[in-house]
Amino acid sequence: MRFLYALTFAFWISSPALALDAVTLQLKWTHAFQFAGYYAALEQGYYREAGLDVSIREALPAVDPVHEVTEGHAQYGVGTSSLLLERKAGKPVVVLAVIFQHSPYVIIARQTQNIHDIAGKRIMLEPQANELLAYLKNEGIPQDRLIRLEHSFDPQDLINGNVEAISAYTINQPYYLDRANFIYQTYTPRSAGIDFYGDNLFTSESELTQHPERVKAFRAASLRGWQYAMDHAEEVTSLILAKYTQKHPRQYHLFQARQMDNLIHPELIEIGYMHPGRWRHIAETYADIGMLPKDFPLDDFLYSPDFKLDISILYRGLLFTLLLVAVTSAIAWYIYRINRKLARSITTGRLAEQQELSRSHILELLASDAPLNTILDDIVRSVEQANPAMLCSLMLLDSQGKFLLTGSAPSLPEFFMQEMNGIEIGMGVASCGTAAFTGQRVIVEDIQTHPYWTVYKTLAQKAVLASCWSEPIHSANGKVLGTFAIYHHDAHKPADADLQLMAKTANIAAIALDRNRADQAIKGNEKLLSDILENVRAYIYMKDMQGRYLYANRLLRELFNAPMEEIVGYDDSKFYDAATAAKMRQSDQQVLQQGMALHDDEESNPNPLTGQTSVYLTTKIPLRHEDGRIYALCGIATDITEKKDFEEHLRHMAQYDALTKLPNRALFSDRLQQTFTTARRTREHFGLMFIDLDKFKPVNDTYGHEAGDLLLKDAANRMQGCVRESDTVARIGGDEFVVLLASLKHDQDAHEVGEKIRHALNQPFKISGNTLNISSSIGIAIYPAHGDDEKELVKHADLAMYYAKENGRNNVTVYHQGLKDSK
Repeated sequence: MRFLYALTFAFWISSPALALDAVTLQLKWTHAFQFAGYYAALEQGYYREAGLDVSIREALPAVDPVHEVTEGHAQYGVGTSSLLLERKAGKPVVVLAVIFQHSPYVIIARQTQNIHDIAGKRIMLEPQANELLAYLKNEGIPQDRLIRLEHSFDPQDLINGNVEAISAYTINQPYYLDRANFIYQTYTPRSAGIDFYGDNLFTSESELTQHPERVKAFRAASLRGWQYAMDHAEEVTSLILAKYTQKHPRQYHLFQARQMDNLIHPELIEIGYMHPGRWRHIAETYADIGMLPKDFPLDDFLYSPDFKLDISILYRGLLFTLLLVAVTSAIAWYIYRINRKLARSITTGRLAEQQELSRSHILELLASDAPLNTILDDIVRSVEQANPAMLCSLMLLDSQGKFLLTGSAPSLPEFFMQEMNGIEIGMGVASCGTAAFTGQRVIVEDIQTHPYWTVYKTLAQKAVLASCWSEPIHSANGKVLGTFAIYHHDAHKPADADLQLMAKTANIAAIALDRNRADQAIKGNEKLLSDILENVRAYIYMKDMQGRYLYANRLLRELFNAPMEEIVGYDDSKFYDAATAAKMRQSDQQVLQQGMALHDDEESNPNPLTGQTSVYLTTKIPLRHEDGRIYALCGIATDITEKKDFEEHLRHMAQYDALTKLPNRALFSDRLQQTFTTARRTREHFGLMFIDLDKFKPVNDTYGHEAGDLLLKDAANRMQGCVRESDTVARIGGDEFVVLLASLKHDQDAHEVGEKIRHALNQPFKISGNTLNISSSIGIAIYPAHGDDEKELVKHADLAMYYAKENGRNNVTVYHQGLKDSK
């Protein structure tokens, strides 16, 4: 035995000493905290301990990390989930680890109601944003409905209105948009169930084949660096500013660190963790929109630490074995027997470990806010992998609690599940319909003979399904949420262990469904509250016991001209003069120390932006723990001056056309009634003119609505220039106008004004570099000759305009009795 030890030692010490391997990591963007883990691994010496001399290379918009790695310019890179598409395109990339459990890719748009508002608008999309294209297509917005522009990567383009939307990272652009107090809307693919990985560490097949141990070492050192970076954000930020870049301020990197914590979940999931089921979900999403074929293989795409054996190690092992055999065949036989036992032990252990990993992975998915369909698929597959004879399904009750919908059934025939999807629950409706209806477990050992399956037994026979056991899934309050079912190809009676498996699986599914429903409710409430706080016309804030801000809503951030991070932690002395800050501090202490709720009718304070004094209605209330202790205050202040201006604005909008600023139909009707009242009293005549623009629709169709709007505004100005200040020009429809000519000296004056307007509208319009021509058809009715009440006069003016249009357009027609008779 001593001889063996000596021989082994001599063999291994004869190996050459390891030197540092020089490798390059290609980032996907410029230096920032986004890549903090790699800087930390280098600075802390983790790469050097792994035998690596690592160069970290930042990227510019024209640099493609996949190209750099596959062409050998770098050995490792950082990429998006579109690495799958690169693999399909023949690029031999291999994903080593996932850094972001949720992709930070979003679409940021100027104020919109929903994602569909960006259709037909200008949007800057970066080349690697394929998941956003998948999201848009899923929402019914294909690429041909977008005006896609090259990305400038400058948020100012969105602020200035050069584009209506941009692709963005939640850890990047929002920082600068918030600092600019820019109001924007964020749309995330996760809202549509598209939840991709982000910032994935990858390499090439050649690197993995030729240097598997180096790959393993680089991956381990990198993930170690990421753990350090997330635990020491302040320190690593200082490192970035000192050694890599000063393009961004310190607060920007710390903002990234806070945002990334929600994407990485280091407290719940091991950094770098990735699951094949999640990648399958990503591949299926791409397949659904035609960017990948169905069932695209992932085997060689996903890295495993045991991916390849180092050939040199294999040779050494073989040499060592031969030497041992040469020393003594007895020892070799002994080793052989030990290895056989060890192999059997490892096989058994790995099976148990795999089952435990499946259970752990499901819990990790729950903790990481993974999509519900991903979790349900994992639950079903974990049962099927541990029990190959079982084919499982998870069916979910619809919102009305009447129909079962497919949640997951990856191994059951598609035609079978299509028929079962949407079945109405009830007594005797197969196994699952009955279980959901009764809330009790249903065991059908032989489908062909059981009455519950009478309607569906032919379908089951076609699918080669002979038994079905169904377990109802109950929520925490006992409500039935769906069913978990196990099928077999032959008639089958469940053992006690099978019944326990059904109960445990249904319980895990219940946790997932309860969690999903709770999350949806929380997200809905959070969004509702956020929308209220961020959009309400009031300044809303929270302060701690020292009077320092804990929260400021959008309106208050605009008032202070500062982003949230420059407000939180500061008191009013930063934003107001000393006297105002002292007055506010005094009222704060009444709330925080005495527990008073303050309802001031009026409070005058200087506006931090303008310096002018504004009047506010202010309310401050204490916030208390359950035991009654005060921990903060909440304040609401409303600017009364702005409210009055707003009310005046609303009154104006109610009476004036928003585009042309002319009186609208309501205000015109009011003025017409006043004119009737005055004319009846003074016996004066007045004229009513209806004007319809000829050839306006072709302008809209040819040059677009923006050009049409500009023409309408110009036309309104020309018409106003043709009448007196005492007259009224109003817009009552798209291209329809009316003119009220008060106090006519002579009835023919109305016709002269009509001709003046017609001539003015006949002149060419210069719109956006184009020369546009229109004309007008004008009808006139005179009070009292053509009507002594509003209804009759309007009718006759409209009839006259109709005849002007019918008789060649571009003319002025005054109402007369013959028009009425001939029509």
